[in-house]
Amino acid sequence: MDAGNSNKLIDVVRQGLWRLNAPMAAGEQMFTTYWFITTSLLFLCIYWCVRKAQIRYWLLLAYCVFFHSHFAGPAGVLPIVLIGLLVYAAGLSQKKPFCMLAICTVVAALIAYKYRDFIIESLLAPVAPGMVPALQDSFKGVFPAAAPLAISFFAFEFVHYLVEVLKGRPPIRKLTDFAAFALFFPTLIAGPIKRYHDFLPALKEGIAHVSKSDVCAGVSRVAVGFMKKLLVADNLTRWADFQFQHFWTLPLWMRWVVAYSIVLCVYFDFSAYSDLAIGYARLMGIRVPENFNWPIVAQSMKEFWNRWHISLSTWIRDYIYVPCGGSKFGLVRQCFNGMLAFLFMGLWHGAMWHYAAMGVAFGLFLVINLSYRKALGPVGKYIGIACDRFKPLAWCLNSIGLIIGFLLFKFPLDRVFGISKLLLNVGG
Repeated sequence: MDAGNSNKLIDVVRQGLWRLNAPMAAGEQMFTTYWFITTSLLFLCIYWCVRKAQIRYWLLLAYCVFFHSHFAGPAGVLPIVLIGLLVYAAGLSQKKPFCMLAICTVVAALIAYKYRDFIIESLLAPVAPGMVPALQDSFKGVFPAAAPLAISFFAFEFVHYLVEVLKGRPPIRKLTDFAAFALFFPTLIAGPIKRYHDFLPALKEGIAHVSKSDVCAGVSRVAVGFMKKLLVADNLTRWADFQFQHFWTLPLWMRWVVAYSIVLCVYFDFSAYSDLAIGYARLMGIRVPENFNWPIVAQSMKEFWNRWHISLSTWIRDYIYVPCGGSKFGLVRQCFNGMLAFLFMGLWHGAMWHYAAMGVAFGLFLVINLSYRKALGPVGKYIGIACDRFKPLAWCLNSIGLIIGFLLFKFPLDRVFGISKLLLNVGG
């Protein structure tokens, strides 16, 4: 690489490449605000003192509404209320046309709020640039600048609910039960994504009896979440931030260490919020599904996605991958369905091309993981044997894929390209 290109690459790295100070999602920091800590402690103290299950139920529902209203504001509450009422009525009817209309409405609202600018600027602008200003102006008069709080999680849980009703599961009869399912504050911001047929029995059991073991387990889990976030994730982020400011001057091995720290930062940050959600629910005697099972120790991409963001992975499996055919129609169709599911997963994280690229990359890595032993013939067979016998080798190969995927998660495509060159020591 010549000096001019090398200087450009260094400039790219210097110009704010590292953005790990941004949380996984802006709303996730709500768990660490003074407002939430003080109000949730007051709520929990009252909740524990009350012995009657019905009063606990109404206290919980009131705090969920209070929590959502405080952080979402009127512009964020009204759309969710209207969509929620439509979903509730559709599920209650158990009529396929009504349920399908509600599903389409939920998906359309998600696209309109979260992806409209991406679609207009990235897909429509190259084809019909003259239409872009008019469309953007018309949407500004209808939609707020920011999407309603946690609309992606609402959309996933609403679609899950309607699909399961169409499959024959009984709908939620009481509007208050539906509101408790939709607005349950611990899982509202960062998940785990709930399944209503599991959540409602857990809710009833929790409000009926909160044991000392529930409270102790909840306190421990919340403490672990805060330690992961404040002691590990935040400090690791600061260290990586400092190292990335001098990334081009680091020795090659250190560049890879810093790059892998992205995986650790995202894991500890995101799993911390899941720990907090699971812990706060357990403090009320309510159990919600686990979301992480030490994915960083995974030795294959398949194992990683069985351990990472489990509620999202299983949702995409059940409502995207399987309906598309899953693995029923041979390896080629299975790989296509997997790629489509991961593209969807990438775009779910945000309306940007690097999220789509992340999904495609992870999908490609999973396809390779599932097919390389057969596709590469004897070479693939021997690689597979080596990975089976030497676990550290399998972990290292999988970690390279994770580094690439999480680089695409954190940075725009051009900056990922620049970092990749430095990792490969091209002009470094």
